[in-house]
Parts: sequence; C-alpha cells; structure tokens
Amino acid sequence: MPQKLIQIYTHPTCEDSQALKRFLSEGEVPYNEVDVTESNERRNQLKHDTGNEITPGIVVETKNLFGKKKRNTFSGYSANKGNINRLLH
Repeated sequence: MPQKLIQIYTHPTCEDSQALKRFLSEGEVPYNEVDVTESNERRNQLKHDTGNEITPGIVVETKNLFGKKKRNTFSGYSANKGNINRLLH
C-alpha cells in the first residue's frame, strides 16, 4: 500500500477546515496541520502548494513501493470530499 503524507492548511473560523479535521480524525488518518493565521509565511506556503489562498488547502503526497512520489492538491473540503475520500481509502 502506498505511503501517504497529508498536510492541511486551515483557518480556525473556517467551517470547511473544521469539517476536514473531523473527517480525518474520525477516520484515524494522520495529518500535519498548518494554521495560516499564524504568519504571512504560512499563507504564502498555502498559495505556493495549492495555487490559491482558500482554506482548507489539502496536500496529499503518496509514495509507491518503488519510491515514486505523486502529489495531489485540493482547495476546499466540501467540493472535493468525494475525491479526498477515494484518495485516502
């Protein structure tokens, strides 16, 4: 099974961010959270990684058995819920 590294960019008042965190926690999916309210650098990293400043920003990096990496990015949870669920399970 491919190894998955998940990084999410969140904002504490964003309902979509909170829904994503609940979804990942309920599914016991490990992730790294970056709160974009803490610095301009973090907001810039969100824009660099996803192409915009929409939260939540989701970056899923998978590595197959041969070490090849693939990166999937999503902006927003509700609109991408199905794709995120398929990618993670």
